[in-house]
Amino acid sequence: MVNDSGIDAAYLDLFFGDVVIDDVEAAIESSALAKMSTTETFISRGQYNTDVNTDHGTHCAGIIAGSGAMSDGKYKGIASDAKLTGYGSGADLTILDAVSGYDYAINHRYDYQSPLRIISNAWGSTGKFDANSPIGLASYKAYTLGILSIFSARNSGAGKSSHNPYAQLPWVISVGAGNSHGHLVDFSSRDLSYKTGSFTMPDKQEWTYNNQVTVVAPVTTWSHPNIE
Repeated sequence: MVNDSGIDAAYLDLFFGDVVIDDVEAAIESSALAKMSTTETFISRGQYNTDVNTDHGTHCAGIIAGSGAMSDGKYKGIASDAKLTGYGSGADLTILDAVSGYDYAINHRYDYQSPLRIISNAWGSTGKFDANSPIGLASYKAYTLGILSIFSARNSGAGKSSHNPYAQLPWVISVGAGNSHGHLVDFSSRDLSYKTGSFTMPDKQEWTYNNQVTVVAPVTTWSHPNIE
């Protein structure tokens, strides 16, 4: 699942029914509210385009699983055989309904030919690490059900508290922006304090977190200090 601003699955590289097998629009979007009556649920499934305000989610989906159809196979996603479900939970570059994206993934993980296994979250926040935050609890529940979360480290550069607190959760993977040598680029977030700590989740499982980026990925044309 791409839990982001949505996916425009009209693009041939992400064509609906081929690469994107479902595209879900959250009712936080005014365009989604206009499509449903008060007796329906607050999501709209099977949409061709849920990325109605920005191309951010579409861009991320292309990096993940673009088929390369528009370039005769030259430009493909890193997992071009993967099938995607999009969840449009944002407006412009602000993610408004991310927890509902997790709720959808958890409750519909077996709706497809292959179960949902990974959730991509190319967005973040600032602030103190909190494993019991709504995103912390939602991603932990997904983890216990076999769904791995990937989070952007953010693009706020080096410094104290720059690292996305959601990316610090020990059951997720934090991805920083890197160069061709695998090193962090200047604008990629990381916390120079390298804090660590232990905590216990409500199910009594003990965890240790490390405030550092897990892996780096090559910079793309959309990676920019002002774009989270």
